[in-house]
Amino acid sequence: MNNYNFELAGGFPLELDIFKELQDNRNLLQAFGDLAGNFSIIKGCEVAGDRVGNGVVYYNNEVIPFVGGISQTKVVVKETEIRKQFKDGTQPVVLVQRVMCFGTGATAVNWSSFKRPKTTLKLTEEQGKKEEKTVVKKLLDRIVVLENRPNTGVPIGLVAIWGLPLEDIPKGWVEHVPLIGRTPIGYDQSYTKGADAIDYKLNEKGAAIGAKDVQLSIDQMPKHHHHKEGSDFDKFASKAIDVGGNVSTGAGADQDNQGTEITVARITDAMWEEATEKTIGNSKPHSNIQPSRVVEFIRYIGFQNN
Repeated sequence: MNNYNFELAGGFPLELDIFKELQDNRNLLQAFGDLAGNFSIIKGCEVAGDRVGNGVVYYNNEVIPFVGGISQTKVVVKETEIRKQFKDGTQPVVLVQRVMCFGTGATAVNWSSFKRPKTTLKLTEEQGKKEEKTVVKKLLDRIVVLENRPNTGVPIGLVAIWGLPLEDIPKGWVEHVPLIGRTPIGYDQSYTKGADAIDYKLNEKGAAIGAKDVQLSIDQMPKHHHHKEGSDFDKFASKAIDVGGNVSTGAGADQDNQGTEITVARITDAMWEEATEKTIGNSKPHSNIQPSRVVEFIRYIGFQNN
């Protein structure tokens, strides 16, 4: 806004253009009304009973004084012309005073349309509270989301492999005793024991199955024989002297029925060694453990008891 220096030693050249600039500066102040908006009560206009006090309003891009009175539904803008006597005897209009007041007419508007805007301080304060509420709401919404989210922490009862000394087991964990010396195997709800198969109980949670070592039974042995591979002595037989009596004569006596008679004559010691049933094996159990590494298993119990 322009500034005038009226305090000059030689006086001030007061011309019409100076007054025009002064009025332009005044009109410049009208722009502040836009901060409140059209149909705004800028100042005053306080209600006391059935009366409304004086004040200032902003209407159609103009800041206008408001002349109060008994409250009515309509308000209008009234103009009053101020005339001054000139040297030539004329009395031209030198000032048009515009005020708003209660009244009626073609240009009247509803008094209820005028609103009192909030001050910038109030708006700043409310904006701060609004932002604070927004932050709080976001935090609350976040809490709700977290509460409804599936638990991604360590669930109670989780069993894990522990590769450090037992005395270093972290808080909330204990050694899982059921797996000491054992290897876990997956639970199979659909497992069904076959008619001739071993029942591995894979559909029973917590079942203890298996053994560290195994000694084969006869049923578990693969089919086999004990005679020399390709030997003629692939059947059980005995010396004549072992069964008593003369059950066989010389080799010639067996020529007619070789498929049904036992040849026992003229068998050498080496042949008898070959024909003798052998006992083999030491009946020792064998390892039934897969390639493994010994570790500890620990179970999470949480901190409810700490």
